[in-house]
Amino acid sequence: MLTILYALEVIFGLVSFITWFFVLIAAFKDEVIKGVFCLICGIYSLYYAVTENDLIVVNNVPVGLIFVGSSIISFIISFAIRGMTHS
Repeated sequence: MLTILYALEVIFGLVSFITWFFVLIAAFKDEVIKGVFCLICGIYSLYYAVTENDLIVVNNVPVGLIFVGSSIISFIISFAIRGMTHS
């Protein structure tokens, strides 16, 4: 079970990391200061992806929402792994 959770965490983490680049590019195209904030602060990246999700679309795929969803799922899985290994 733990191996499956590790694999899921890696998959969702990679999806989150790849889609973060699309969010970062869209933020820099919008305004430079928004791009800098996305680069420095991860919470602002999530905020930008939710509020400006119409700007972050690649081939009719809402990349910003995929970034938010995969980040949250990866975060939850990492806490589940910590709970299983510390008990």
